[in-house]
Amino acid sequence: TIIRGEPGTGKSTLLSYLALALEKEGYETLPLICGLTLKSSTSADLIRQMVYEMECRLKLPHFWEERGAAPAEEEWRKRLDELCTQYAAADRHLVFLVDAADQLLPDEAREKLFFVPDQLSEHVQFVMTCLADFPVGGYAYSVLGMVDEQEKREIIESILASHGRELSSGVKDAIVKKRASGYPLYLSMLIQRLIMMNKQDFDRIMQAGDGMDAITIHQTKIVEECGDSAEELSVELIRVAGERIGGTFAEAAAEYIAVSRYGLRTDDLSGLLGENFRMLDFAHLVSYMSGSFLLREDGRYDFAHKSIRAGFLAQCGEPETLYRTLEQYFDTLPDGDEVKDREFTYFCIMAGDKKRFTECVTRYNRERQVSEI
Repeated sequence: TIIRGEPGTGKSTLLSYLALALEKEGYETLPLICGLTLKSSTSADLIRQMVYEMECRLKLPHFWEERGAAPAEEEWRKRLDELCTQYAAADRHLVFLVDAADQLLPDEAREKLFFVPDQLSEHVQFVMTCLADFPVGGYAYSVLGMVDEQEKREIIESILASHGRELSSGVKDAIVKKRASGYPLYLSMLIQRLIMMNKQDFDRIMQAGDGMDAITIHQTKIVEECGDSAEELSVELIRVAGERIGGTFAEAAAEYIAVSRYGLRTDDLSGLLGENFRMLDFAHLVSYMSGSFLLREDGRYDFAHKSIRAGFLAQCGEPETLYRTLEQYFDTLPDGDEVKDREFTYFCIMAGDKKRFTECVTRYNRERQVSEI
């Protein structure tokens, strides 16, 4: 089963609900989030994760440990199908849940959906989400579109219940009228903005007369003034969160994260922002906006949604300047730094520094030749 949809339509949320429902029915599930870590960035990475997890669950030895050389991709793929057959023979039921396949690095294997097993059956099933324009070959798919008004109101109630909050019917009506309210991600962000109300907001409410009517009027105004897309709203949320915490670092840090490929470490942000960056404030920002950030295995903080990156990229007047700053910063780090080794040439390309890029490639080829000797 393949579920396609535009950003913010609730694909990831649907997959998480599906996982819970399947587990209640006695199915085993194997959730795989594409691009979340550097070990889940390619089709080959997914296949290795599937094989490893299935061997663990079937209590089988890891087949690559018995080999003298690293298995080729075709061998990994063959092993995956063998394990699917063994699952069926053991009368066990497993559902792969692959989220955000479009986040995989583009290559031939991704285009051919090489990570989808051939040996699917009632015992082993496969569910995948991806953006609407992601190629799915000849596989059948369903499209997840914008929600209708009743679904909007149900989603609003669900989000409010998860936060232990309530809103008046007038404020809910204002939310439903927003142009982008058909997207669950946008609804979540909009409610998050209302939850961020602070003492200044309540002082204004008191001045307007206090009481529920004054609260409704103030909250309705906030809703009406919010951007009409998840991209615009995400920028506003981080700006407001930064103001609540204090300091001017939040938007600057977000812009640097936006132009990176997989996020930045706190040490990187400190080196880039200098005295404007305070670790405690950044920790508060990440906690405050917990649904907007994710932490990768190598310590990099990145955005949890494409819409946030798109929003900040859209407001960057000259992203080349940010790329040049990132290039200059990473050039100061020692060789062998994990993130520098992976990202420096990318920043050289994006900054338009052909000379530095050529130097890096030349040095890499020379070092590889030496190691082979």
